[in-house]
Amino acid sequence: MKKITILAIILITVTLTFGFSDTEYRQLVRNPKATAGTYIDFDGRVLQWIDHSDDGYDMYRIGTSGGYDNVVVYLVFHEYGNPMMMDGDEVIITNAYYRGTIELTTVLGVPMVLPCFQNSGITKEVF
Repeated sequence: MKKITILAIILITVTLTFGFSDTEYRQLVRNPKATAGTYIDFDGRVLQWIDHSDDGYDMYRIGTSGGYDNVVVYLVFHEYGNPMMMDGDEVIITNAYYRGTIELTTVLGVPMVLPCFQNSGITKEVF
């Protein structure tokens, strides 16, 4: 019975965490109002940390498909804890609050629109 319970927990954990498929990612970018305000699980690799600690949060760009594809922005407000993720960390994030999209400008001056998530009192980060 213990082996079955452990296996069930592992299977549930694996099915709950995911990088976004191209279709799911497009839905988040093209129709953010449809899922804004919901809690979503995802995993990926930290591509960049942007320090906003003076403003009470840190911003991370996370590639959810193992590389620079399907990139999301993850805001970590210090009031909910500060996980101190670093560039290159593989992360699993559960119960991230989806805020909609955010527009950022690259160092070359090119605007990009990305799905934006934030931590909350129920968010968990594993890295």
